[in-house]
Amino acid sequence: MEIFNEACRKEFGDQSILNPINVMESKKFEMKTPEVKITVDPEYTYLITTQEIDGRQYLLIPAGEGVTVNGIDISVGDGEEEPEEA
Repeated sequence: MEIFNEACRKEFGDQSILNPINVMESKKFEMKTPEVKITVDPEYTYLITTQEIDGRQYLLIPAGEGVTVNGIDISVGDGEEEPEEA
């Protein structure tokens, strides 16, 4: 917040007051990497967590019922692999 305020003072003068809430999109929460863009309803951002796996940081979003990719419902497994039959 302080970095934002300092940048505004430099750009608009010492008497200016800009609230970041007034310039942010409040109806969506968007995360971007060079490869991926994810948009989340701000009401559910608490579901997003980070975790280090094998030395890399990952964003995690719980998946269960109701997952849709490009308008197609998909089934998300329970995370356990099925044993191979011999």
